Amino acid sequence: MIDNPEEQLQRVVNRLRKVVEDYSAQRQFESAAFWGDKLLSLNR
Repeated sequence: MIDNPEEQLQRVVNRLRKVVEDYSAQRQFESAAFWGDKLLSLNR
């Protein structure tokens, strides 16, 4: 079954949030900022 677009977007947002958290935990702040910016652009 194909998910609706809202569910697909929510999965992507959740995954990007995890990526940002992981980079931050590893003190790779430039990478965290890059992916955080992508996350913000999806939430607009």
